[in-house]
Amino acid sequence: MKRCLTLEEVFDLRKQIVLNSLYISDYKNNLGVDQSEACDFFDGFMDYIQEIAEEDGFPLTENTYDVFFGRYDNEENLENWWHCFEDCPLHAIEVN
Repeated sequence: MKRCLTLEEVFDLRKQIVLNSLYISDYKNNLGVDQSEACDFFDGFMDYIQEIAEEDGFPLTENTYDVFFGRYDNEENLENWWHCFEDCPLHAIEVN
């Protein structure tokens, strides 16, 4: 059975994955979230924070990626991204 993640679990999931990775295996987690589902959600999050950076006039280049992640990859932006969805975007598989 699937259940919607809580916001706290989304924060925990973010700590477990490699953001912006090309490898589905980098989305492995201990919350029971399908790796492909997590990858899709966080790919969208990357697009979201890139748009915010663009609106801020932040010059996103190879040389500024560390500053970009430090500034935009945070719980506030992740919460705002989470609230963009009408339906639950991330589910955990419950094992009885």
